[in-house]
Amino acid sequence: MKKFIISLLQKRAKVVLDKFKPRVVAITGSVGKTSAKQAIALVLSTKYKIRTAEKNFNNEIGVPLTILGMKSPGRNPFGWLTLFWKSYFIKTYPEMLILEYGADHPGDIKNLCDLASPDVAIITGISPVHAEFFKDIDHLADEKSEIIKRLPDNGVAILNGDDKRVLTMQTLYQSFMTYGTKETDIQADEIIEICPIIMLNAKDTNEIDKTHLYDYYFSWREQGSAISLGYAHSIIILTNPMLNTIKIL
Repeated sequence: MKKFIISLLQKRAKVVLDKFKPRVVAITGSVGKTSAKQAIALVLSTKYKIRTAEKNFNNEIGVPLTILGMKSPGRNPFGWLTLFWKSYFIKTYPEMLILEYGADHPGDIKNLCDLASPDVAIITGISPVHAEFFKDIDHLADEKSEIIKRLPDNGVAILNGDDKRVLTMQTLYQSFMTYGTKETDIQADEIIEICPIIMLNAKDTNEIDKTHLYDYYFSWREQGSAISLGYAHSIIILTNPMLNTIKIL
């Protein structure tokens, strides 16, 4: 029964995507996915009609539920019937989806990309978290890189330049940008740690008003990963020609 529900759920989500054709911002990585998703959604919502999951719905059930804009009925079979029925009557839809892609097993990212192919692919970092079903951390990194391989010709990959494994993925796609605390396209400086919270400023923010930067606060996870929590992602997306330029005043 579970496999049947997942199959039907994904088919309905695919139909909705094919109908409304929103732009898809897909985020994966071992750490910082949810924080990155929240930061991107916060900033892009000033310009676009967006949708993102309130929770970390990042698997074969959570992603299609987010696409459909519906909550899980849990174990209620009548709830699922109602959900599928309602999915036939969706009349309005967001311009952009900010989705989180998780990988607990090999093939998970591929399956999620089959469902919702990204226009923008973001990789926050690679670590042994949730790696028990992978041969090693390099196998996990290869799984995460699938999100870049599935980009269209006019897409963009956004990579954490502080993570060596992520940085090597720039060879997989022609259009990419890097962010981090080192020599990257978008470089954060003036990082002020207010344990356990940090604030960050950034260089090359283009049209984003400097006074707006300190409105963003992100949890500190580990050394060097502050940027992977999302602020620079938003800057890059906002200044990317494909997504138009947004000015925040």
